[in-house]
Amino acid sequence: MLFIGGLSVSGYPHANAEIYNPITDSVGVRAKMLIPVSNCSSDASFFSGYRRVLLTGGTETGTSEATAQGQVFDLFSSSIVLVNGTMSIGRQHHAVSLFENSYRVLITAPLRSSAIDIHPNAKWNQNGFIVTGGNGQGNEINQLFNPWNLYVDDDQTIYVADCANHRVVEWKPSTMCGQVIAGGNGNGNGAHQLYYLKDVIIDKERDRLIIIDASNSRVVRWPRQNGTSGETIISNTYCYGLTMDENASLYVTDISKNEVRRYRNGDTDGAVVAGVYVSDNGNHRVRKWEEGAKQGIVVAGGQGEGNSFTQLKNSYGVVVDQLGAVYVTDGSNHRIMRWLKGATHGSVIVGRNGQGGQSNQLSTPIGLSFDRHGNLYVVENSNQRVQKFNIDSNL
Repeated sequence: MLFIGGLSVSGYPHANAEIYNPITDSVGVRAKMLIPVSNCSSDASFFSGYRRVLLTGGTETGTSEATAQGQVFDLFSSSIVLVNGTMSIGRQHHAVSLFENSYRVLITAPLRSSAIDIHPNAKWNQNGFIVTGGNGQGNEINQLFNPWNLYVDDDQTIYVADCANHRVVEWKPSTMCGQVIAGGNGNGNGAHQLYYLKDVIIDKERDRLIIIDASNSRVVRWPRQNGTSGETIISNTYCYGLTMDENASLYVTDISKNEVRRYRNGDTDGAVVAGVYVSDNGNHRVRKWEEGAKQGIVVAGGQGEGNSFTQLKNSYGVVVDQLGAVYVTDGSNHRIMRWLKGATHGSVIVGRNGQGGQSNQLSTPIGLSFDRHGNLYVVENSNQRVQKFNIDSNL
């Protein structure tokens, strides 16, 4: 089952206000819908979570990368996780495309899968502790700059895709500072550089990092130990998510081809995969789409924008565990919510004290993940940190 979110946002000249069905025939056909930037002649304001980007004639000024004619604008990233034969796509990715005053937006929300069964009554300590960043925005070794995703290893070592610093930082348990293990040489397209990386995973068999080097339109493999440069393994691809299964097959999203492909060892083209969940960010809900279905089923939110237990407000990261429970980063409500399978309302598991920078608060949570013990990790975009919330072991 592949988790992909797709939606168009209204509010622009001649915008289409519809939810694109990504599985009418197959994920490879309709999972992603993009139109290259071309013939743009008017201004538009695009609000994405907590960023405002002004697009003028195909040129962007604001808080993200510039976009030229013939290119696709992207603000966030996405990632895929494969667990026991199921697959999910994650890490927030917003793609804006413009065509003769017609503005369409596709959004895939960050979704991850948990490899463990989390007890339906599980609780987490409400006071988290910082495991990454938390020292303000910057490029020092104890700082992060718009981190987008993380990989948590079995020993709880954290690998952070430090997007705007163009580097991967490794943080071992109980350390105050990380170490740069990939990139960190400014943005660029050299073998020793990264440019707005979006995700990172570990190829344990080869002891290599696999990195989405998004603005360079490539996927690179980088030595985990003492690596000074990476090797391009997939090129000319608008890739925003990837994972690797136990057979070392690599799964990659390619928004330029509107598909997710699996690359076995030696493959050059890969094969399209199918089945989806949809995170409908603009409608503040998560929907489940079975393969071949004509309509999605709401599994979280869907009661309009708000902060009640039946509502979400700008939902971003989603984890679906092995029991079918849905965990959501409720971004504008600054909380993490859980919907048990079949439930009509959710419960707040972390973030009950409003927006802020204290240990019992969150600020614009976007990504989340669980380690093998069930401890929760939350990426806070506005706080430039990752917090860990320990699971209650007394259950």
